[in-house]
Amino acid sequence: MSVAHDTPNTGLIMSLLSNLRLFPFTLACGLVLAGMSAAQAEGGGGKSKTAFGPGEHTLQLAPMWIPVTSVKPKKTGASAYRPITLILTSQDHGMMAMCYKLPYLTEAFLFTMNHAPTPQNHDGRLNLDGIHTRLLNAATQITGPNIIKSVEIIDGTPRPTPNNQDILALCQ
Repeated sequence: MSVAHDTPNTGLIMSLLSNLRLFPFTLACGLVLAGMSAAQAEGGGGKSKTAFGPGEHTLQLAPMWIPVTSVKPKKTGASAYRPITLILTSQDHGMMAMCYKLPYLTEAFLFTMNHAPTPQNHDGRLNLDGIHTRLLNAATQITGPNIIKSVEIIDGTPRPTPNNQDILALCQ
């Protein structure tokens, strides 16, 4: 049998606990207000270009490894793969749709690039003739017309901009 004792400190403790529930809300509001005032101090003031606003936007995808044909003959059964990076450019109002379809676009690009190995030139660079058109056609089949303006292919893995990382995180 337990008996609860009412001490003079019980009221104080209950008051502190009830105010403690409001602390996360108060902290979150303070951080939002501090962020808004910092953005206005930097000149943003809500007039900056947003990730999904009107206008062309570029999105650099994560590198993908594609099969390549070597200039030098290799042993049978040996495959060569090289990394490429794709940069998508949206039409004026296509960023949201492009972002929404990003998983399907990535899969379509992988299927397109794995359909036939990409040839290498004698200097070791990839021969990308005609691949831009194939990738843009694959993107148009997924997103429909007037969403993606262009697909740029970069041989290798360039470092993405911090802004690109933020947009890519929003799309996933």
